[in-house]
Parts: sequence; structure tokens; C-alpha cells
Amino acid sequence: MMNILERKQIQKYLEDKRLPLDIYMEIEDHIISQIEELEHEGIGFQEAFLQIKTKWKKELSFQNFSFSDVRAVPKIVAKIRNAYIREITPKILTISSLILLVLVLGVYVLDMENFKTFYTIIYAGLIILPIIIFVLSFKVLVQRRNHNKRPLNAYHKMVELVVGMFIFPMVNVANT
Repeated sequence: MMNILERKQIQKYLEDKRLPLDIYMEIEDHIISQIEELEHEGIGFQEAFLQIKTKWKKELSFQNFSFSDVRAVPKIVAKIRNAYIREITPKILTISSLILLVLVLGVYVLDMENFKTFYTIIYAGLIILPIIIFVLSFKVLVQRRNHNKRPLNAYHKMVELVVGMFIFPMVNVANT
């Protein structure tokens, strides 16, 4: 059984990797179980920890700048984000195309005054939607504060970026 100092050593190692909380907890669990397996084979903690660090080195090494993060992130986080982006991109393109189609149809079907009203309603909906999601996700914000502002998952930074992008149109509307 692993003692508290050995667990602290593993936690310190993982904290230095700046992992989101969900990935941190999952990898910590894997590393502890892998070390315990090696210890059952008669290998001491330090040697087992060194072997496991070597095994995880590629996944936990930092990847340089990407569009989803200004700071370098561990490769495992980048892989998860990239998989998510590949999964959600077709959905985003479909929704964007549908909105564009509705707007183009509105241009041809509605007169200028009705189209302005129609456009304002769609624009306001696109501005209000992130605010609604933000309010509904308030518990997540509270949880983040409880964990020293560490991202709770791999998508957290991307969500903050998207919410930030919606602030610019709101500022633009407020200035007009």
C-alpha cells in the first residue's frame, strides 16, 4: 500500500503537468495502480515511479502553441481537444449553414423593415444563448473556484474562448 508521501510525490509530478482536473484524477489513478502492480512484483516505489514516468513521458510531454491554447499543454490534453474539435466541427458547420440559409431566405422573402426585425431576433438569440448556457452552468464555475481555478476538463479553455468571442458582438451592439 502506498503511503502519503509517495502519493504526494505523484500528485506533485502531475500538478507540474498542468492537467485539467478530470484528466489529472484519471491519470493519477492509473499511475497509482501501475506503481502498485510493480511494487507487488518486488520493485521499490522510486524505481517503479521512474518506470511509470518513462511510460507516461510521451503523453504528458508538453506540446507547443495550438489554436486552442496559448500556453503549451500536455499531448494527452491536445489529443482530447483535437478529437472533440473533429467531432463538433461538422455540427457547427451544419448549424452555421442553416442559419445562413435562413438569413438568405429572409433577404429574398421579407421586405427591408421586416428583415431588420428578423435579423435582430436571430442576432439577439445568438448573443443570449451563451449567456443562458453560462447561467445554467453556474455550478461548474463554483466547482472551478473550489479547485484553485484549475480547468475542470480539457474543454474548459475552449469554452472560455468561445464565451469571450461572444462578448465582442455584445460590446458592438452596446456601442451602436
